[in-house]
Amino acid sequence: MAPVLANLDVAEATRTLVDLIDVRIVGAGQPTWRFRVTPDKAPVIHLTKEPQRLPRGSLKLTCKVEDDYGVVSAEAQIRRVPQQPGDPATEWAA
Repeated sequence: MAPVLANLDVAEATRTLVDLIDVRIVGAGQPTWRFRVTPDKAPVIHLTKEPQRLPRGSLKLTCKVEDDYGVVSAEAQIRRVPQQPGDPATEWAA
């Protein structure tokens, strides 16, 4: 049967981790934990196809999203840019 722990003091310490660090609880037989910091890389998103205009006038974006800790969601913010008459680069958005 596990021993019953009583009269424990609770403490909190805060530190920003930027490198390898050992954390130890002071006291006989207490464990030491080693934390290694893995920097988070910026997510990457890029179009895999040209934007498409769908029959009802909506816009379809096909893209690939990558992140070292996984992707939960992505969003796009789109704004209208004034179109130059006859500009082939923006003709599809007319």
